[in-house]
Amino acid sequence: MTKMAPFCTITQAISDFSNGKLLLLLDDDTSSTGHLVFAAQHITPDIINFMTREAGGILYLALASSIMKKLNLPSLPTNRTDQQYTKASFDYKNSMYDGMSAAGRVATIRAAIAENARPDDFLTPGNIFPICAANGGVLRRVGTAEGGIDLASFAGLIPAAVFCSVLNADGDVAHHEYLIDFAKKNNIHIATFSDLIRYHI
Repeated sequence: MTKMAPFCTITQAISDFSNGKLLLLLDDDTSSTGHLVFAAQHITPDIINFMTREAGGILYLALASSIMKKLNLPSLPTNRTDQQYTKASFDYKNSMYDGMSAAGRVATIRAAIAENARPDDFLTPGNIFPICAANGGVLRRVGTAEGGIDLASFAGLIPAAVFCSVLNADGDVAHHEYLIDFAKKNNIHIATFSDLIRYHI
């Protein structure tokens, strides 16, 4: 696929992550969906508001397995084979904000990735939905959680990323053409999984 603005190199994507900018991550396939991703270390209420209002999908927190293990969140009954999705949602117990608010979600995310985070710092269920990224990143599993963790790690940040699906005006999951227009409108770069895989190699 010919790379045209707003598509960017992985070097640029890493720079965006490092500097607290949103990024769209998607496949090269023109029928693919896309996700907004953002470095958890730089999360702010404004970013939470933008992702929930403009993108519209459920907000997830991708975590490296080392962080997920430290949080020791309860497992949920499930018939899914993908174990990434079997941990309980959570809120930061000591936040001064409502867990549903943008400020409350920021407080929970920051507490979760803090070096001194402990399981009893959190209440379940809550408003942050965790996903454990596979060890090995996109070379192990081509998913947004892994892509977000890879970008954060390459940027020298805590291996955690916030992401959500982009929905179109009808509330359906957005695809390639809409995503390109969305990125142009909001001055957001687009990176692809294929480029991220090649960057690893």
